[in-house]
Amino acid sequence: NAEHHHREGMIKSNKTFFVPWDTIDESNPREIIERKEKINFVPYLIMQGGLDDNMLPAAQENFVKLYKAAGGQVEFHLFEKSVHEWVAEESPETDKARATVKEFIARQLKG
Repeated sequence: NAEHHHREGMIKSNKTFFVPWDTIDESNPREIIERKEKINFVPYLIMQGGLDDNMLPAAQENFVKLYKAAGGQVEFHLFEKSVHEWVAEESPETDKARATVKEFIARQLKG
């Protein structure tokens, strides 16, 4: 997706972090689930921008389905009018995201 949108900074970051390059597949959560690796299923909170063209909402929704089908617990919250890094700037949506995280953590601590 980064290559498709010509996001040179993201491409460079990925190639810097994933050395050797094939570790990008080895560490991909979706691919770990698809390979049926033995993992500890931790509760996940995924907050996704509906306008995100970096991590596509459909890709996150697919991961949510896979994680649940494999036995994991996941909460998915779509922020319809938000881009990829919407929480980097103050807004009502950022406030809503903070509240969502706090509520998620509180539920985990009670559980």
